[in-house]
Amino acid sequence: MAADPGRINQKQAQKLRIKRFAPKTRSGCVICRERRVKCDESKPSCNRCNAASRTCKYEDTKRKFRRTNVLLIAPSPVVFATPTAIPQFSASMEIRDLIHLIPRVVSKDNRPMGRGECYDKMLSFCQRLEAFIFELPMRSGHVAVLDSAVACVAAGLRWRVATRAQETALERIALGLYGDTLKQLQPALVDAKESLSSDTLCATQLLFLFETLSRDNRTALVYHAAGASRLIEHRGPSRFNSQFDRSLLIAHAPISIMESFFNEKHSTLESESWQSVFRAFSPKDFGFSPIDEPLVSSLAMRSACPGLICDWKHLFNKHMDDDLKRKSLLTRTGKYIKKTNQWLTRWRDYLFNPQADDGTKLTEIRPGEDRHPGRCIDGVLLQEFNLLMAIRMYVSLGGPESTALELKGQQIARETLVGHKLENRTCYGVVGNLAQHSAMEICANAAGCFQGDADAWLETARSNDLRAKEGLPTELAPANIVLEYISNI
Repeated sequence: MAADPGRINQKQAQKLRIKRFAPKTRSGCVICRERRVKCDESKPSCNRCNAASRTCKYEDTKRKFRRTNVLLIAPSPVVFATPTAIPQFSASMEIRDLIHLIPRVVSKDNRPMGRGECYDKMLSFCQRLEAFIFELPMRSGHVAVLDSAVACVAAGLRWRVATRAQETALERIALGLYGDTLKQLQPALVDAKESLSSDTLCATQLLFLFETLSRDNRTALVYHAAGASRLIEHRGPSRFNSQFDRSLLIAHAPISIMESFFNEKHSTLESESWQSVFRAFSPKDFGFSPIDEPLVSSLAMRSACPGLICDWKHLFNKHMDDDLKRKSLLTRTGKYIKKTNQWLTRWRDYLFNPQADDGTKLTEIRPGEDRHPGRCIDGVLLQEFNLLMAIRMYVSLGGPESTALELKGQQIARETLVGHKLENRTCYGVVGNLAQHSAMEICANAAGCFQGDADAWLETARSNDLRAKEGLPTELAPANIVLEYISNI
């Protein structure tokens, strides 16, 4: 029996038929999407489902955003020029924490600080690190040790401001990052090229900041401070010629000067080569505060103070009969007093105004105001602290017109201690904020020491002025009152 040609053509057509699915859509009903057929998207029920008596339903197609636990503590960072290499690390959140959490950490604890609490003193200095921290966004992602140090300090800051429930976990994270940073830093310190790098110095200074946050090991704190000072000396003044390098120098200079003071040695920064670096600064280098120019010039001057005190103590311990050394030290001291008085004449009223904005007497400096003109009482006090020591040095060496200088010093000391109470950080009748506390405490202590034996010192000054008037050589002050004064400050 012959086959029907029409049936054969129909079977061949079925074999050649290709099933075509409707394009994938997110807005059709669930049934049509599963069957891969086109849906007319009629609501509440599409036509295909109505014709087949199926239950038609639609899913909510709104895009769901995942909520994160990131706390935005600052606006978006400034966009810098594209770096020469593609960064492998994004430190935007860590750098935001560095900038905005340091003031919170400094002002978190409102208890009075004793003389032994060096961590709180260091933190108040570290609040002034904005100059180089603002340079970090465009340096992140290029040097592993710097990225690690940034992450380490940011974790330390989050640990310090955490609640008790979060403290243990955040401490573990911070200490782990600290260990990683140390492992990366050690090879860089012994490498001939990397030890001269700005990034290595910056990482070392950031680890010093971390130690002030942890408060666990004072030896490590001193070690990192000394390490940063040695790196600065190792690099030499010629390498501090960029804004970032100069910012690193200014940030560490107060620590370096304090280190020289406590170790009774000359500061490296008092040499002429380093003084030329300070003088080369221009206002655009200072960073982000209008008070930076006078403070940088103050640092340059104060760097000479540890050396003067070291030579002063050495003279009264071993060389009281060496008239040449005495005259040399007296000349240097006289020049220092003259420069300090000139600085105070130019900048004192600009940095500290005892009147409030409404014309009434200023009684308190609120958090954050210490970087504003008229509220930088600690900048003035530190210069007066050094001036008081220089006056006592000058009087003890038998300088001419010592009586007038001694009386001026006693007046400064009395005014400094007006209303002074350790628990409320008061000098000149003004309560400073916590960032200013360490400087105010140091200077109030110096003012108290100055007034301690005021009568004996005034008698020495008057005696030498009388001898000079009679044409007789002046005499050194008694060694016992000089060495006692030095030990007290």
